[in-house]
Amino acid sequence: MPELRVTFIFNMGQYSWTESWWKNFSSPNFDSARDICIPLAQKRAVMLGENASIVAIRISNAEDVGRQGKTYYVEINGLTAQGCTAPAVALNISVGDQNNENQKLVQFRGFWDSYELGGGLVNRGDADFLGAFNSWKAYLFAQSFGWRGIVSQQQFTITTYTVSSAGKVVLTTGEPMIPGLGAPGVKRKGRISGLNGKSVLNGQQIIRVLDANTAELTKPTAATAFISQGTLTVPAYTLRVATNALIQRVGKRQAGRPLLVSRGRRPARPRT
Repeated sequence: MPELRVTFIFNMGQYSWTESWWKNFSSPNFDSARDICIPLAQKRAVMLGENASIVAIRISNAEDVGRQGKTYYVEINGLTAQGCTAPAVALNISVGDQNNENQKLVQFRGFWDSYELGGGLVNRGDADFLGAFNSWKAYLFAQSFGWRGIVSQQQFTITTYTVSSAGKVVLTTGEPMIPGLGAPGVKRKGRISGLNGKSVLNGQQIIRVLDANTAELTKPTAATAFISQGTLTVPAYTLRVATNALIQRVGKRQAGRPLLVSRGRRPARPRT
């Protein structure tokens, strides 16, 4: 089953943020996945105040760094009866997988002002908010949403590489990268080490898999000719399915500028 990343995009006045989940869907069709994600967005929006909303849902391939996908624009507003005036205030939620072997901190912003008591405390007696939270997490669990965790580091010996006149670097590995890194054309983050001693190629890189034993770097690099072998290390991930969620306390998190909105033209700087 294809694993897809689902990103909900929120707006609150001049601020914006995202929340992402992963899931194994029965079909790679993004439209079908959207139909499953809409109810989760609606249940999440019930915990938003009146001036916060979900404005888009981005669905993309989990394995691909470039994340080929599709953005669906929506308008799912928070509750008009609830205020929300502090975009940098976040509700810390601990999400765990089976037996809490692995946990993830999720921060809900845009939640009801009435649910915060001050000093990091929450109003645990608020039956309306807790009911909305329980409805959201029940759907999250029932649909087997979760997050990605690193389980191992895949290593490949770089036996040689070529550099084109345009600076395009193509690596050749001694071990096959397919199916471990996915199908040809997929882009993955990795780290190169030990290549040519202190080559400019060493360090974090984004590679595009060409076939079983070759991959190219996505950015042109002024590399010298091949001298000695190195190692390409790429993390391997697994889906950790959420099975429990617990509201912890109130914290703070910076909110950014609105997403999906043009920056506009910047004023010209005077020349000196």
